[in-house]
Amino acid sequence: MPSDSDRLLIQQIRDGDPRAWQTLIARYEGRLIAYVQRRIRDRSASEDVVQETFVGFLNSLPNFDDKRELQTYLFTIASHKLTDHLRKAGRHPLKSLAEGNEELLDQQTDHNPTASSRVRTDERQELESQALTRSTPPTLAIARSVAVLSLVMIICSRTSRSVGCSPGSL
Repeated sequence: MPSDSDRLLIQQIRDGDPRAWQTLIARYEGRLIAYVQRRIRDRSASEDVVQETFVGFLNSLPNFDDKRELQTYLFTIASHKLTDHLRKAGRHPLKSLAEGNEELLDQQTDHNPTASSRVRTDERQELESQALTRSTPPTLAIARSVAVLSLVMIICSRTSRSVGCSPGSL
C-alpha cells in the first residue's frame, strides 16, 4: 500500500506542480543512482540510467496504478533500464586475475561526484523546472524536456569517453 505522501506527490506531478517533480527527484535519485552504480560501477552511466528511469516514469504516469508502491515502481523501471544499458554496452563478465589482468588491482576509483557531474545535475534540475513552469499539458512537456536533456547528456557522455576528456570540457 503506497504512503499518503507518495500518493499526494504523484497527484501533484500529474497536476503539473514543479515542486512535486523536484521532490520526487530529491527523494529517489540518490537511492536509484546507488542501486545502479553498485551494478555497473560507472557514475556517469548510472546517472544516465537514472535519467532514463525518470523519463520512463513520466511516460508511464498516465497508466500508473495508485495502489502500487512508488519506490517499488521506480526501482522496477530502473532495473529494466539497467538491463537495457547492459545489453547496449555488451557487458561481459569480469575476467579473473589469473588471466593476466593484474592492472585491475592498481586502478583506484573515486566515488565522489565530479564537478561536471554536479553542474550537469544543477543544469538538469533547472531545465526540468523551466519545462514544468512552461508546460500547458504538464506531463507531456516534462517528458519531452527530460527526454531531450537525457539524450544530450548521453551524447555528451559518450563523446567525452570516446575522445578521452571529461563531459564538462566539451
